[in-house]
Amino acid sequence: MRLKPEGIKAHFDKQFRQGHGLADSSLWAVWISSDEPLFRNEAADEVRAQCRELGFNQRQVFQIGADFDWNGLAQQFETASLFAEQSILQLHLIALPSDAGRKVLLSWLERPPADTFVLILSDRIEAKTLNTKWFKQFEQSQAHVPIWPMKSDGLASWLARRANQAGLHLTAPALTLLQQYIDGNLLAADQELRKLSLLHGKNQIDERHIADAISDSSRYTVFDLTDACLEGKGEKAISIVLHLRSENVADPILLWSLSRELRVLAKIVRAQAAGSSFQDACQQAGVARFRQQAYKQHVTRLRPARLKQAHQLACLCDAAVKKANPLPIEQLLCDLAYVLSGHPPKVCAPV
Repeated sequence: MRLKPEGIKAHFDKQFRQGHGLADSSLWAVWISSDEPLFRNEAADEVRAQCRELGFNQRQVFQIGADFDWNGLAQQFETASLFAEQSILQLHLIALPSDAGRKVLLSWLERPPADTFVLILSDRIEAKTLNTKWFKQFEQSQAHVPIWPMKSDGLASWLARRANQAGLHLTAPALTLLQQYIDGNLLAADQELRKLSLLHGKNQIDERHIADAISDSSRYTVFDLTDACLEGKGEKAISIVLHLRSENVADPILLWSLSRELRVLAKIVRAQAAGSSFQDACQQAGVARFRQQAYKQHVTRLRPARLKQAHQLACLCDAAVKKANPLPIEQLLCDLAYVLSGHPPKVCAPV
């Protein structure tokens, strides 16, 4: 069944009404797919909250890449322990399930993992995957929550609603300035609204307050960070990462910015490899015309091995942000920025 994020609680209430537990319900998994981290995280928070009400007090988190050992994971849940606590098995899909992974998920449709609720998080799922036999089988009995990206023409109204929900009173010019500043980064928007709430409470907030908040954030922005990467200035990129973190810019925002740049570069490289001209490749990747020259110079000097290393580092950063990786997030972010600038790993060198 496909659900909207706002329908998660009602679906849990229906499945587990009258105090029935996991053993009395056919629902044992929710798959949340979205390219928007804020929406995906908030939907996951709601699922975890519902699971806690059902007594799921433990959580196990796994990052699922192309080489993940699905069979080893399945073996851990083949038999129920008499003294085991109910737990949430949270799977972050860096790549779609392999053949082994699909077999495990389909086997769980017949015999779900004991005392476990499975929460699957992934990027947006393409239509060709949604129409596959195995995914349709999963959706028939379990919950899938697809969340689509925010349309650019809906950002202003979304930001206004979010501000109202936070109890903030922003003037129209203040909302316009804030929208320009966040440039579509909803995680950054959420952080700024939280900060404004702490600074100004229920007082009216005008564009002067927004400008002060922006100028106080840091001398640099995340856009300066990605510009440094595109210019191949690895040392400057590291300095900007350190400066932004010292100014309490959230790690997920830094990772979002670097990962977005990585995805754009990867799309350009793949399109060119498939025979597209550079201009067409940039158009497919959504690069504005006035920025194409910077990308052209960077793609020329960026080796495929660097893109692969950057992808691996981004996965490690994501795991560290979610506390599923013991490596220091600051060093990982610095290394990711340095590699994305076209240089070999410098700080952590974990890949």
